[in-house]
Amino acid sequence: QESRGLGDVYKRQVVWSCKLNVMAIRLERLLGTYFHFATLGGACYLCNKIKPAVWLAKQQLVIAQLLQNRRLASQCRLHLAFNAIETRQPKRAFKLVYGELRYAKQQEDVKWLFVVRVTMMHLNQSLKQTDADFPAKWEGL
Repeated sequence: QESRGLGDVYKRQVVWSCKLNVMAIRLERLLGTYFHFATLGGACYLCNKIKPAVWLAKQQLVIAQLLQNRRLASQCRLHLAFNAIETRQPKRAFKLVYGELRYAKQQEDVKWLFVVRVTMMHLNQSLKQTDADFPAKWEGL
């Protein structure tokens, strides 16, 4: 009877091993798709094709959320913020950047905080060039 018990344990281990392999393959495919979208999105943004860049950034965000990777999601939101700046949507860009600023401060991630602040400076320059009003929360950040 002990050998039968060991056989059941072995079968369960094989089943879980197969499930983990499938999950690892899915993760690898999702990451591959994410980086493919990131490359295409960056190329579209640099070529001034904003609509495809926005669509790709949104797809990246969905994948990052499926992966449950908050850092990748944060990067996607900054891509969306840059696209919002280019399409003259300063309020949307500000909301996205401000949310990521809070995230970077919570994580105490100095490098990511620097990236977010650079994005804020880009938004600031864009607002100055268009003589737009600064959002109230913007002062003192």
